[in-house]
Amino acid sequence: MNLEPDRTLNLKAENFDIGVGFFYGGTNKSITPDKLDLYFNLMLNTIDYAMITDPAEQARVGSTYYWNKTKVPLVVCDETRFANMTDTTSNLGITGTYFCP
Repeated sequence: MNLEPDRTLNLKAENFDIGVGFFYGGTNKSITPDKLDLYFNLMLNTIDYAMITDPAEQARVGSTYYWNKTKVPLVVCDETRFANMTDTTSNLGITGTYFCP
């Protein structure tokens, strides 16, 4: 298995990537990988918030902060993700199986 051991990445906010996968390790044979979405749902959101310092505004909105939630769509991870480390992501089973934002 080739995991590209000589490749070094300096991770920053601009090049960080993440993948999420669902796996079932139980004994029920009717639960197959293509049916996991019947049992699990994953939602990813970003939340931006700002503190409210004015007491009158806090009383008006009923909170000490404003916040905005934005849904982040998830797609099946492809070979362009994870800094194009195609051999590694393929050998680890990430490509085509995991979900990426």
